Amino acid sequence: MKLRFSYGKSGNNNIGNYAHLASVSADSYIFSDTQVTGSNVGISNPYLTWEESDQIDAGVDVSLFKNRLSFVLDYYYRRSKNMLLKDVIPAITGFTSQMVNKG
Repeated sequence: MKLRFSYGKSGNNNIGNYAHLASVSADSYIFSDTQVTGSNVGISNPYLTWEESDQIDAGVDVSLFKNRLSFVLDYYYRRSKNMLLKDVIPAITGFTSQMVNKG
């Protein structure tokens, strides 16, 4: 008989570099039939964090009658929290979506 157990915690940092900060970037606009250069400010989310997953794997292996009869029982559980999703926000803000920890 053999018992197995493992526990792990992993994260997903696929939020992009500095995605929680507001950014300022140059952009071109048409103003009175003339193209002008201006700036636009991005939206910030100071509460944006990594996505996290907790995982448990447990099992029992049993062999009987000189390995003629064997049983394997496994249990696997995974719980994800703070999942990274794009959330729809009101267009009056000047943006249509924002990356948030929603799941």
